[in-house]
Amino acid sequence: MLSALSVTAFNGTMTGRIKDRSGIRLATCSAGRGHAWKEAEEAYRKSLQLLHDPADQGQVWHSLGNLLSRQSPRWKEAEEAYQESLQLRHDPAHQGQVWHSLGNLLSRQSPRWKEAEEAYHKSLRLLHDPADQGQVWHSLGNWLSRQNNRWQETEESYRTSLRLLPNPAHQGRVYSSWAGAIVANRPVDEYEEAEEYARLSLSLLARDLRAQSTVNGILARLYEAKGQYSQAIAALTAAIEADERPKNLKQVRERQQHLEELRRKI
Repeated sequence: MLSALSVTAFNGTMTGRIKDRSGIRLATCSAGRGHAWKEAEEAYRKSLQLLHDPADQGQVWHSLGNLLSRQSPRWKEAEEAYQESLQLRHDPAHQGQVWHSLGNLLSRQSPRWKEAEEAYHKSLRLLHDPADQGQVWHSLGNWLSRQNNRWQETEESYRTSLRLLPNPAHQGRVYSSWAGAIVANRPVDEYEEAEEYARLSLSLLARDLRAQSTVNGILARLYEAKGQYSQAIAALTAAIEADERPKNLKQVRERQQHLEELRRKI
């Protein structure tokens, strides 16, 4: 029997109207729950058997691709699902969304980074809604931040994303990504800017526990790199508290170990 989560996915797909522009975000809802992924996949494949309109099938293949993309051993299947979606539904908005998803998938595979960049730019050419474009520029910025000698383009992408989509939740996610990118890739003398962006993100995403965990984790790494261990401990403690509420136990244990290491440095 399908879980309530999978039945919801199935019913949402059967309407032929996927409310979220990126498809039913089932993979996100069931992150870390392999049994839910299996049931969700069953629901999507059952939907494909029952739907006859190619446009509806194209939407389901996109959603299925998003689900499979969360499972690294199945990235090839995810790419095939995206290609199937592109073949079945041809309106520019849908195609743009699928190319965005394909870009995200390819960006995780360093030998295919050139294809990832091409996918993002193809998505931007197809999408006309500024909100949709803003999401793609955010993804492109994240990918560029991992490239050597492309930091100026990274920051330009984040700025473009912020300008195109002034939604507080989106802005908070972009500032979080920007802060994380600085801490991961830039010298310590640029960390003041990263701290500013992290604080902005925390204020914009005050009710989002996952974001609070992520951003406080960034601040902890920032303060540790600067030798400000008391502040690093405070930030890491806040990250652990945000983790504990949704019971992200694995990450809680890892951060508690890190917390003990930081305390020994004082």
